Amino acid sequence: MNRVRYGFAAGLILFGLLACAGCADLPNSNNGDGFFGPPVSPTSSVTPTPAYLVEETPIATLPPTPLPKTPTPVPTVAGTPYVEIYNETLTFNYNITALGFNLSKPPLNIGLTIHPVMVERYIETESSYGSHEMVEIRREIPVDNAEFVITIYDKKTGSIVLKEGYGKAYSYDDTQTIVIRTPGWYQIEMTGSFVTVDVAMTVPPENIDTA
Repeated sequence: MNRVRYGFAAGLILFGLLACAGCADLPNSNNGDGFFGPPVSPTSSVTPTPAYLVEETPIATLPPTPLPKTPTPVPTVAGTPYVEIYNETLTFNYNITALGFNLSKPPLNIGLTIHPVMVERYIETESSYGSHEMVEIRREIPVDNAEFVITIYDKKTGSIVLKEGYGKAYSYDDTQTIVIRTPGWYQIEMTGSFVTVDVAMTVPPENIDTA
C-alpha cells in the first residue's frame, strides 16, 4: 500500500514539473503576438467626401446697360455742307413708312436706290446677225408688281408737295434723287411692293438742334 501512495505522489510531482516547464514556453501576450498572429488594426469604413467644390469670390452685379445716346449727325462727305439725318434699307410689300421733318433751312436731299424683285423672262427679239431672224433671249426683269411710291406732304395744309416713284405709273429708273428747296414741316411717306429701297437723307447742319 505504501508503494502505491509513493508512486501516486511521485506521478503528481512529475506532472507538476512538466506543467511548469510548459508555462515557461508560452508566448507573452504583451509582445504584440498572440495565438492567431499579430493583431490587425481596424480600418475605417467611412469614405472621405471628394473636394469637388471650391469657394470662389462672388461675381459683382453688373451695372445696367445704358441706353444708347442719339448720335451726333456726321457730314456725309468731308468738306460738304450737309449732314446725314437718315440712312436705312426698307423692304416694301404693301406696307408704308411715314417720317416727319421740320426743314428750317433747305434743301432736303433724298437719295433713293431701288432694288426690285427680279424674275427670268424669255424675250423674243430680232437678231442683229445674218438674216435677222427672230431669236429668244433670256433676261432678268422686275416682276410685274414691283412698285415704289414716295409722297411728300406739307404737314400744315395736308397738300402734296411732291410725288415720285418707280414702276407701273412711273419710270424704271432705279437710282433717284429728290430735292425739297422750300422751308416747311414735311411728312414723307413711302410705300410699295416687291422692292427693297436704300434711303438716305441729308440737310444743312443748321437744321440740327445740337443743344
